[in-house]
Formats: sequence, structure tokens, C-alpha cells
Amino acid sequence: MQAISETTSNVVKETSDVTGDIAKAARGAVQGAIAGAKEISLDTTEAASAAATGALKAAEQISSKAAQQVARR
Repeated sequence: MQAISETTSNVVKETSDVTGDIAKAARGAVQGAIAGAKEISLDTTEAASAAATGALKAAEQISSKAAQQVARR
């Protein structure tokens, strides 16, 4: 699950670097984590949680506004 969290964190950070919509990126990464977990028979709740945690941690490093945007998604 650590890899999922780190990957999602990187997605959010890289999206921010190119001034993209980090909330959309976070949502897409969480959805992707769920889909991937289903494909390889992992617990989808744990995968979603790991992805959401990674996204929120990255957003908090960017700014409080970014964290609020990600948390609302």
C-alpha cells in the first residue's frame, strides 16, 4: 500500500508543478488505485485509503488551499 500512497503523492505534486487541477488528479489517482486493486485482488478500501492519504499529504506540502481542495474530493 506504501507504493500506492507514494505514487498518488507524486501524481499530485507533479500536477501542481504544471499548474494542473490537483483535486482532479487526486480523484483520478484514487479511482485508479481502486481499479488496480480490483484487478489484482487487493482490498479496494485499503488501496483507496492509501491513495487518499498520499494525495492529502502531498497537497498539504503544497499549501493549505491545495489540501482543502483535495480533502473536499
